[in-house]
Amino acid sequence: MPATNGASASVQTFERYAEESARSMAAEADSLRGLIEREERVRAELQVHADACADRMRRLKRALSALTDEPTPPKKKDGNDWSVSAKKVEEVYAAFLAVDVPISPGALADRTEGLSAESVRRAVEVLRRDGRLRLVGKTAGGGRSFAVIKEVEKVG
Repeated sequence: MPATNGASASVQTFERYAEESARSMAAEADSLRGLIEREERVRAELQVHADACADRMRRLKRALSALTDEPTPPKKKDGNDWSVSAKKVEEVYAAFLAVDVPISPGALADRTEGLSAESVRRAVEVLRRDGRLRLVGKTAGGGRSFAVIKEVEKVG
């Protein structure tokens, strides 16, 4: 019988340890949630101050420009603000006409020589804006497929 009491005492000790560990972990999790909430509040407050500071700087720069006849400095460009040439737009349009089925910009770039996927993507934006391409749907991979908008002859 003493062996059973020893095993029972070990099980009770383990259960007590498991319960204390669970309470301790729950308390630690609550503490971390509180820290996260505090940091989110601090970040939101800092963002409000940063936005107000940026607004004040904009107004001060405009005032300085008005007083000194100095132009306001242009916004910095991120180096990724290039536009596709009219020639490339026409090449992409011709490629869409040649395919004659809906196709994604990436797939079209893969089929054509000398056109990068980014050039095709930007040309598609221009062609859509000009009313020459339309969005047809999504591809199996989650991309978008486009097709040429056929001109309809007016009757009468």
